[in-house]
This record gives sequence, structure tokens and C-alpha cells, in this order.
Amino acid sequence: MDNEVTLPVSKWRRFTYVEPPIFLSFVVYGMTGVVFSDLIIFQTCKTIIKTNENCDIIHTNSSSQAAFDLDKLIQPKASYILMYQSLLEGALSAFLSLFLGPWSDKYGRRPVLLIGYIASTCKSILLSILTLWNINPWLFLFASIPSGLLGASSGIILGTMCYISDITNNNNRAWRLGCLQAIYLLGLIIGTFIGPLVFKKFGYTSLFCTAAVFNSISLFYTFIYVPETIHSETNQKWKYLFDVKLVKDLFATSVKKRLGLNRISLWCCIVILLLHVVLMEGHGRIGFLFANAKLGWDAIYYSIYIGISMILTIIGTILALSVFRHYFGFSDATGAMIGTLSGFACAMTLSFTTKPWHMYFGMSIGIFSAIVSPTIRSILSKSAPAEDTGKVFSLTTFLETLLPVAGSSLYSVIYSAYMPPIYPSPAYLLSGGIYFIILVLVIVVDREMIRHQPIIESHNN
Repeated sequence: MDNEVTLPVSKWRRFTYVEPPIFLSFVVYGMTGVVFSDLIIFQTCKTIIKTNENCDIIHTNSSSQAAFDLDKLIQPKASYILMYQSLLEGALSAFLSLFLGPWSDKYGRRPVLLIGYIASTCKSILLSILTLWNINPWLFLFASIPSGLLGASSGIILGTMCYISDITNNNNRAWRLGCLQAIYLLGLIIGTFIGPLVFKKFGYTSLFCTAAVFNSISLFYTFIYVPETIHSETNQKWKYLFDVKLVKDLFATSVKKRLGLNRISLWCCIVILLLHVVLMEGHGRIGFLFANAKLGWDAIYYSIYIGISMILTIIGTILALSVFRHYFGFSDATGAMIGTLSGFACAMTLSFTTKPWHMYFGMSIGIFSAIVSPTIRSILSKSAPAEDTGKVFSLTTFLETLLPVAGSSLYSVIYSAYMPPIYPSPAYLLSGGIYFIILVLVIVVDREMIRHQPIIESHNN
């Protein structure tokens, strides 16, 4: 069975294929992320805790002592609901991603993207329906079933990264992956700002209906406009989706010694990406809870903070990947080191936070932390032959989806056991330790890249 890789010719059109739909997808993620946590907290108060306090105080006067006391009762239970949501969405989609990557190497990237957008659309529709009633917060986990079964965000990210690898070469891949990260950060910024405002004015149901519309647009855009980069002669591609041989080939690609494979660099990059995703998932899981319990911030105030943080992150990413790289000649590994040190400083600052300005100071010194992911992914793509890109990214996505489930659960457990006013925050001290491990691994990767000449692609993209 033969397959053929076809690449777009027009340079500017390459930015109009996968970027617009993933931009809308992350707008939705930004719109619903904090508000969904707020929904779980609010419904936990109303249906599980059932205290004499008025639960509306969470929204109307979140910095009052009564709200602080209420949070101490609500947050331990709410954090476990959010933890099980991560387990439900992460474990199943991780299993699916094992097959999607190597399958897409043979049969195309478009189906992987479409499956992901279908799952995201279904989740938004289910949430918009469930929020019509005053129900137990555990029931909202039903909306996560499509994401778990069909992949959702993991499928979208996997398909997008493979697609970009198809239309780039070793010289411009880090830049394109950095642009991709800037695009979805921009989507997160817009979503983070408008989500709480839509919620405050129209409520939960209208917010999730809006999210469903955006996800539907991404789905139809991909279906109608995005061309396939890999064409296969067979018309029976779907029956090979769960072919175990694909998974065997996937692991053989990553562990078997052969020409063109730098195993030390590859596995160090994978571990770095896993640890980095654990950090992002963990911070995302406890960030609002920490700011709410420590500083009395509500969803809107925290969303403003997150939005500003993402703006600075975009500036830092573009500055590091363009100015530093082109004018100072920094390598991918050097960029990853800068990002790691920036993230370490941010985590330690957050751990010792007692005042609002500490949060903003930590945000400022963490401006370069986001460049770890695109620089390491660029190195990862050069550590194996070009024809195995999908397999390598599939294995990475599988582990990135599975391990953060345990990571976010770990953060939830640590946070619940050592909630504010315990000082410094053990959860963010853990982050500092993880960043130190990442720094050591980046140094190892840098030495490997010096010792081994990068893989040269068999065709010039």
C-alpha cells in the first residue's frame, strides 16, 4: 500500500490551513476553562455542601471572610471532581492517540483533526444542555465522555503538529511550531477575557452554547478547506485504525537502534515535554483555586490575570524564537534552557506569594517559559527520520495525555492537603523541582545535539 506526501505551494496559504481552527479551539478552551472550575465550585456548594451560607457569595463577594470560610469546605471536594474529569478525558484519549499517529502517517492527517473537533463540539453541546438544570456537579463528567472516546484536544494537537511537520523543514519547523503556540495562546487570551464576561451577563448555558458554535465552525472549516498532506491509495483506511502492528511499529521506531535515530536525544526530549505538560496541567488545575483561596480573586479577576500572562508569554515566545535565534544565533537547546530558567523563577515566586503584585511579578519573570515546548519539539523532530514523524509525535502525545492525568491529580492532592494559608505553597515548590530536572535534561540534549549531526530530511520541504 503506497502513500504520497503532498505539500502546499503557496507560503502564505500554509498559515490558513490548521491555524484558524485550532485558534478557535483554544478560544473555547480559554472561555470555558476557568468558568467550568467556577461551575464545579458553585454546584458543589449548592448540591453537596448545602450550608446555611448563600452560595451566591462566591460570585458577589469572593474576598469576604464568609467566602473564604466557604471555600475551605467546597474546594477539597471540587478539586477531586476536577481531578476525575482529567482522568476521564486523559486516560481514554491517551490510548486512542497511540493508534492515531502511526495511522495518520499512512492514511492522512485530516481524519485525526476531524475526530478531535467532533469530540470538542459534542462536549460543548452536552455542557450547554446539562447547565440548564441545578444538578450534582459529578454529572458534568458525562460531557467529558466524547473527549475521552474520540481524543478531542489530544487528537487536534497531534494532527496539527504532524500536519505542520509535513509542510515544513528542519530550518523553519521551530519557528512554525512557535507561531502555532503563539496562535493558540492568542486564542486562550481572547477566550479567557470574553468567557467570564459572557458568563456574567448571560450565564453558564449561553457560554457553552457559544463554545459549541465556535467548535462547530472549526469542524466545518477543517472539513471543507484543509487539504490532505498524505494520500493513500486504499479506500478502507478506517479498518486499519486499531491495527496493533501500528503500535508495535511505533515503539520499535523509538527504541530500536538504527541509522537516523538519536535515542538519547529523543527520549530526553519526550521526558522534558512530559514534565512540562505536567507543570502546565498542574498549574491550570490549581491556579484559580490558589488565587481564590489565597487572594480572594473571583473568576473575572483571575481571567484578567491569565489574559495578561498569556500576552506576555506571546511576546516572550516571539522575541525568543525570532530575535534571539536570528540575531544572536541561539540554538533550540539554548532557547529551551532560557525558558526553563524563566519558568523556575516564576514557580518559586508563586510559591512565596502573599500579595497580588507577587502574582504579576512571577508572571513577568516567567515570560520565556513557553518556549520550552516548541524548541524541544523541534529537536524531537530532528531526532528521528522524517518518515517516522507521526509515530514519534503519536508516542509523545500518548504519554503527554496519560502522564499529566497523574500529574494534575498529584497537584490536586497536594493542594487539597496543603491549602492556603500554608506558606510557602508546596505545589509550586514541586514545580520548581520539576523545572530543575528539565534543566538537567536540556543540558544532556544539548550535548547530544553537538555530538550527533542532525537528521537530514530525505526531501526538501
